[in-house]
Amino acid sequence: MSLDSDYFEAEMARTSKKVRVLDGSFATELSNVVKDYFVEERPNWTFDAVMTHPGAVITVHRRFIDAGADDITTNTYHASLSSLVQQGLDGPGLIAKAVSMLKEAIATQCPNDGRRIWGSIGSYAICLRGLAAEYTASFIDTSPAEEILKTMTDYHREQVKAMVAAGQSHILFETVSSLMEAQAICDALSLSSCDDVKAVVSFTCRKDGFSVRHGEAFVDAVRLVLSNPKVVGFGVNCTHPKAVTSLLESVQSLVSNKEVFVYPNSGKYESEVGEESAMKIILNSVEKWVELGVTVIGGCCGLDARDISEIRKQVDSLLDARNDKE
Repeated sequence: MSLDSDYFEAEMARTSKKVRVLDGSFATELSNVVKDYFVEERPNWTFDAVMTHPGAVITVHRRFIDAGADDITTNTYHASLSSLVQQGLDGPGLIAKAVSMLKEAIATQCPNDGRRIWGSIGSYAICLRGLAAEYTASFIDTSPAEEILKTMTDYHREQVKAMVAAGQSHILFETVSSLMEAQAICDALSLSSCDDVKAVVSFTCRKDGFSVRHGEAFVDAVRLVLSNPKVVGFGVNCTHPKAVTSLLESVQSLVSNKEVFVYPNSGKYESEVGEESAMKIILNSVEKWVELGVTVIGGCCGLDARDISEIRKQVDSLLDARNDKE
């Protein structure tokens, strides 16, 4: 049996849940908690709240827990170490603080109930503020390939190192938009001396239901990351929910014994006039996604704790119906 099969079967047995619920957009829920916190005006977006609004950070985590999230991500997506160092800040120390905040929220809210923590590492594009770089990956085409690959590998290697130093070995790489960055993540994981790292790599994709944002086939990106022994799964995030089913159908040969995360966004910038709301599409698609191998369902940009609560209800309804049939 392969290492990832061992991991997957152990996780399914340990958590006793075939489908889990992930949290939603930290930025969206933070804006509900702190009305005057405008992430676009902050140098480190939501991560600044670790320093300026620590109580609010814990409150956001607790709201997602109360909404029924089984898997929770650390508020570290925007914690670029190079950016933090340029600001004279202790990047590794602040990442460790963010991890401890989530652990505190879980310990006080729901100790020993099987919830999982994932250390969030954002795409290299977060270092390029204000360019919507996650959604185009156009920066890849402005530099020699070897140069940008090394830059991205160095970025991810340092982020992984800091996350492991914070005691967090389950890592979620988020909003990856190109095959090249997928390669950089694989290289960074191979360079990590920590054998306990278990990673999920999640891609942001086009609405065509076939491609990652930079244009490569989603199936090629997934196949690449799954070739790394430290990668136990893949995902789709910050993608219009209408594209998800087609994306999943394109990788059916790869989903067995893998973590498969799906957490679409609200579709704010890609929805057409008269199109169904993102939440309606998500709720109506839960059963199909589970049939296609999804193990974790949540939300990304624009989806808050109330939305996660609705997803929780839909997942529970599906699982209850299946249990009745058994």
